[in-house]
Amino acid sequence: MKFVGRKALITGAAAGIGRAIAARFLAEGADVACVDVNATALEATVRALEGQGTKVIGITADVSSPVDVERATSATISELQGLDILINNAGINCSGTVESLEPSQWDNVIAVNLTSVYLTCRAVWSHFSRQKRGVIVNMSSIMGLTGARNSFAYCSTKAAIIALTKSLAEDGGPLGIRVNCVCPGYVHTSLMDEIHDAQTQQRFAAQIPLRRMASPDEIAAGFVYLASDEASYANGHALVLDGAATVGFAGCYLNI
Repeated sequence: MKFVGRKALITGAAAGIGRAIAARFLAEGADVACVDVNATALEATVRALEGQGTKVIGITADVSSPVDVERATSATISELQGLDILINNAGINCSGTVESLEPSQWDNVIAVNLTSVYLTCRAVWSHFSRQKRGVIVNMSSIMGLTGARNSFAYCSTKAAIIALTKSLAEDGGPLGIRVNCVCPGYVHTSLMDEIHDAQTQQRFAAQIPLRRMASPDEIAAGFVYLASDEASYANGHALVLDGAATVGFAGCYLNI
């Protein structure tokens, strides 16, 4: 029970890795605010996670909107009576080359994946500073380390999140605020099933040294660690959870 008495806000929590993170934090004793733009999926997630002994609430919000972020943060602090942990998980992808991707699509990926992290960190910063403690864990990706074919917009945001994380760790350290990020490799989620057929997923898995994709729970475990007191000296760190996909030549063959 790593988070007894702690309050956490998790963005993109209605499905996939975000939902797995919320479930793990609740199981570890935290009160959790699940934030997502998909109201229907969010309601279903909150219903599924209720009754574990700690409090879970759902807040529908667009994390690329400054007004929505301020509202969601204020509501979390009010309803949970505090805030100790911010998990920035919300994100989207938009495939395309630099020639084919429309400026509006670029703007949307930047807004949801990167600007949202700035907005949420900004919204909690003064609260964390006043209480002289706070933990932020951001979602990056191995694609922010390696790049990937036809995903330059997504890769750009994930690389930027690593730099943002390290910079905020430098700023927040003297204030008692730790900031880290997680860089997953390929994860088997419902979204992965929607985007890629089984044969393509098998080709992905065959190029990973562990010969399989991660489960959402395995990625959630990284967030649990970095947000916990066990990682009290981890600050400015990018935790890679990729089954060794980026080791040696393996990473070169993932862009199938």
